[in-house]
Amino acid sequence: MQINVHEQFSNSQPLASGDTWSQSVDLGPPLPLAGMQRPFVRVQAPVPLRAVGAATLRIFIAHSDDGERFTSCGVLLDEIDAAQAKGVLVVARVPAHAKRFVRLAYRVHGQLTGGAVSAFLTEEGPAEGTTPVRRGSAPSRPEIYHPSGIASSLNQRN
Repeated sequence: MQINVHEQFSNSQPLASGDTWSQSVDLGPPLPLAGMQRPFVRVQAPVPLRAVGAATLRIFIAHSDDGERFTSCGVLLDEIDAAQAKGVLVVARVPAHAKRFVRLAYRVHGQLTGGAVSAFLTEEGPAEGTTPVRRGSAPSRPEIYHPSGIASSLNQRN
């Protein structure tokens, strides 16, 4: 898969504890036609996360009109047990109500001793046959997809 550097949030970005922000990505002007879809955000851990004790990784989307002042989109993409965080972590469509500039917030609860995340925009959705672990029923709740081996605390929140 080729990745456009202008559509990349993070490239093997290390995480430790607390909040870490990705780079912002310009989605361009609002979509002109009803029914047009936003791209997907793919977050993966090229280097598996390692934790001291129990730790979770929460991934949020923030947005901005000007690329300077970011606020929460109100969208939690996922909450993942750090012990299982390797490979593709989550695939989710950028919410329709997102403003022009978006970035990701990685919030670690607990302490990580290693690992990194990469995230980017892609037109490729989840793998064929993958079903959403959470169905989007409102603009602030996009469909979230996981590979079969990733457990998520959001699995129970349909």
